Amino acid sequence: MAPSYTTDTVKGHVFQAKKNVKCKISKGDRVPGGPADLTVDKGEIGEIREVSKDGNQFLVCLRDRREAPSVPIAINAVDVSPALFGKWTIDYQLPGFGGIRNASSDTMSDSPSGGVAKHIEALLVGVADNRDRIPDIVIYKRFLQNSKSIQDTANAMKNNINKASPQLAALLASNSFNIWNIWDRAPHFGSHEETIIDPTSYCGIYLIVYWDFKDNSEFSGVYIYIGQSKDMVVRLKYHRTDMFYLKSDAYWTEHYRCARKAKKWTAMRFCVQDPNEGGSLEEAQRLRNLYENLAMLLTRSYAKKVSDVTVAQSRAQAKGIAQAVTKSYSHLELGVLFNSIADAAFAKSGYADPKTRSSFGVTGGLNVSSPVGGEHATFDRIVWSLERIPKANRMIFHRPALTLAPEKAGAGGNTYRTLGYMKYRHFGESTSNAKAKMEFLRSAESDLPEPGDVIWSTWEVMDKDCVHATPAFPIGDVGCWSNWHDVLRLGYKIIWQSQKSSKFYYKYLQWAAPRTCLRAISDNKTGSVTSYAYGAGILAHLLKSTWPGREEQGFVPDFGPAHIVEVIYDAFRQTATCQPVTAPLEQLSGPIYSENAVLSQLGALRVTEHGVQKHLENINGDWQGLDWAWLEDHRQTYEQIYKQKKGQASSVKAFKVLIRQNNQRKNCDFCMYRFLSDEVEGAALSTTGLGACDRFKDDQGVEQDFCMPCFLRGIRCSWTRADWLGGDDWGIEKEGMLRHAASSRHFSGNFYKAAHKAFFRQPENVKGLATYEIPNPGFEIVDGKEDDTEE
Repeated sequence: MAPSYTTDTVKGHVFQAKKNVKCKISKGDRVPGGPADLTVDKGEIGEIREVSKDGNQFLVCLRDRREAPSVPIAINAVDVSPALFGKWTIDYQLPGFGGIRNASSDTMSDSPSGGVAKHIEALLVGVADNRDRIPDIVIYKRFLQNSKSIQDTANAMKNNINKASPQLAALLASNSFNIWNIWDRAPHFGSHEETIIDPTSYCGIYLIVYWDFKDNSEFSGVYIYIGQSKDMVVRLKYHRTDMFYLKSDAYWTEHYRCARKAKKWTAMRFCVQDPNEGGSLEEAQRLRNLYENLAMLLTRSYAKKVSDVTVAQSRAQAKGIAQAVTKSYSHLELGVLFNSIADAAFAKSGYADPKTRSSFGVTGGLNVSSPVGGEHATFDRIVWSLERIPKANRMIFHRPALTLAPEKAGAGGNTYRTLGYMKYRHFGESTSNAKAKMEFLRSAESDLPEPGDVIWSTWEVMDKDCVHATPAFPIGDVGCWSNWHDVLRLGYKIIWQSQKSSKFYYKYLQWAAPRTCLRAISDNKTGSVTSYAYGAGILAHLLKSTWPGREEQGFVPDFGPAHIVEVIYDAFRQTATCQPVTAPLEQLSGPIYSENAVLSQLGALRVTEHGVQKHLENINGDWQGLDWAWLEDHRQTYEQIYKQKKGQASSVKAFKVLIRQNNQRKNCDFCMYRFLSDEVEGAALSTTGLGACDRFKDDQGVEQDFCMPCFLRGIRCSWTRADWLGGDDWGIEKEGMLRHAASSRHFSGNFYKAAHKAFFRQPENVKGLATYEIPNPGFEIVDGKEDDTEE
């Protein structure tokens, strides 16, 4: 017997079909043109709207269908969840805290000479002991590698606090103090009474205290913020300007909302640093990152949303899961870790921890991001939200929402929009910061987002040996590297909401136009096509893996190890488990170079056309090994073609011109296409230009039987009759000229299509690359960066 339900008890709850159920939809509940009957599939879920008068049916809304707003379904055919539809419970699976070891006895003693340094040392020991959980901690190795270096760093910070105020340094070593004791002792350089009190330029760490809030404000009591700068006064001016500038990325952050609501505030120097401390500006910056993070812990200035998991979970419910994960997880992960380190460290050192004393007088902190580890050298603060879609043979990686920036100027006076980017380091670079970008650039088009539109972008990775229908890097079939075809597993999609129409759209994008997709990323590495290099690097990044042979290959960019959080949805229970991905999602193999594989692939290119089996000729054979005998065999055919196409009185003369042109041919098959095909548009191989079909010379200066462009492309020259390469119109010049050639031709035929796919790129999927309007996907637009650190 079915359970007894009432609308009051189940309205808004999730249901799930226990079996396939055929449902009859009343005329009044159908959308225009909608079906009268509809089958609800086993496992399908939705929201219960009401219970029928006889108590035997639910009137439901199906989550994944929009052809019927209300569907009646038998109560005994479904399971009812205790969860309300759309009210997700977020379970952040943060790694457990492993504790810290005892710090050295020298500075951990109760001796007054240790002062605040003993508390700082305890924190540094905790950071060093948890180095495997902090991204890019290796750049701080010099300051954390042993007890001596940790003590030196702790004493250096103590001395810098002393430079700001000896009274402040002594206060932080005392048994008890409050925020107003700090306020009395730290030198003020800005306040609500006079924005800049002391214009003197100091480098180091500053503290801002906010209090006396406006009526009906979300804030009350006292809030604090810790920051760093090479010039604290200049940084304060930026704070006071940006917090009132609506278009500022940080306008809606908690810090700036608080600052706007506070009637009173004071900025004070907490730690004064030599701008070249450590021997260089770069080392000083690293120390400043450490000092800022340590000051945040000494004052407990982390915001609750990144230090309290329960607060983070409630915020995620309000914001939307994907955005909560991509925008907040890394802050939460590091915030919880550093606060756990502080809990353990202060318990050992005996610090007067503000967290455990209400007498400290602070209601809350405003710091969100962690200077140490918060900006990984290569993944640009991005946290990827991973969702597995087994039915579609793919994994989907969501990144935080971006607001499309204004158009920027490009070559030739054109303007471009950046519809996505990935930062990377060039192969072999030792710099800690990623400077280069792989960008999806597009000129202004009607079916693209406009500047100011919010974009949600995703990378899709197909299962191994599956090719994406619209690959982001649609490289040609033939490649010299064993992982060449893996690049075709990647797809890139953007979803956006138009500011003009408020409608949502999605579109798959491919990187680079045909003319530039083959440009080499290196001028001395075979197979160093940029599309391949980017694709191989991004695939390894997303799979949190590495190519074992990457060092030998020597040109694939370093996108770094991705920071990934997998979201596992339970739609029936409306729970989302968010757990960090710590191991590779896939073990990659290669890349291994193989000239034999290239020759085999080129030799397999065979197409039967007009009863003739066409293939590439003289593959890796004699240089410029061309045969013209075929021209005489087809004299009549080509005379007729020229007569029809060009209307010349003397087709014999035209044929002689054709022979002369062919006899003068100096380009291999690949380069003939590059220079003459109107579809390829003069594809460039060299990093500096088009690249002529010049014979390649090895390190000893010995000429090889292949050209430089084919070397960079990772293939070998072939010398095939032009009518096979270009089809019927191979010799007919089009009006107008190519960008890089004196003439252009429209090649055609099945063999040309196969050769084009092998040499250059996958066929364009017109339908797959179109723009489609979609219903609201349920994404939340989260205003402002969850990041208050200085760039």
